Amino acid sequence: MVFSIALVWGALAAPSFALVAPGPSDITNCDDCQNLVNVDVDSDGRVTTADLLIVYSNIQKKIYTAASDVNSDGLVNMDDFTIVKRCLGCTVSASPFN
Repeated sequence: MVFSIALVWGALAAPSFALVAPGPSDITNCDDCQNLVNVDVDSDGRVTTADLLIVYSNIQKKIYTAASDVNSDGLVNMDDFTIVKRCLGCTVSASPFN
């Protein structure tokens, strides 16, 4: 997450928050998966093939759900699928979106 605060005409402006969505290459182990808010798409506490199938189904049907937007970039696409695939078998916190 990138935070920036700007000075505008000598006054402090409101901070702007630029969220940098993690890409599939950012996921190398289960610790990385723990940092994702909603990698456990079905909220059972584990990343399984069921999570993978939910994301894949939403990609195929062109359906957006916050739970399937694993990297929170506003899209449900193959990046989300690949992130879930890299997290398969990890135990994580349940998604707050379900």
